[in-house]
Amino acid sequence: AIASRRQLGDLNEAIRDLDKPADLVRAQLDDGRLIGFNIAASNNARQCLRILTNSLEHYAATGAGIDLRWPEIFQLVMPVPAMFVSGVALQRALNADQSHVMAVARANSFRTARRSKPGRSGSPMFHLADFETWLKKRLLGGRI
Repeated sequence: AIASRRQLGDLNEAIRDLDKPADLVRAQLDDGRLIGFNIAASNNARQCLRILTNSLEHYAATGAGIDLRWPEIFQLVMPVPAMFVSGVALQRALNADQSHVMAVARANSFRTARRSKPGRSGSPMFHLADFETWLKKRLLGGRI
């Protein structure tokens, strides 16, 4: 059984849940049997892989890839439609820490709707369209 309730799990979770070595999981990402993303801040940075949990669950149960198109994939990653998304929501969606999300936002020129501020609800707000455009480019396996 798949243990995660996150939208995206990391490579180690996939290795554990599928009981397969890293190179085989990467091959399944490359050929589209698993839906995943390289969420590294830039194309030149070391890969930082995330795998769509729904894709992992489907593959574990059936041995086949799940048939999803981009709008469905994005809705699974970011289920609440809005014009803006907080840094905290991006951390949750990407299964990444604050410094990684901020590095992604800076490296990819996400437009800021609100800068971070101290205290509760102080997370910066970004334009969701910028995040979606970036994430779509980071999709592995050539599906869209």
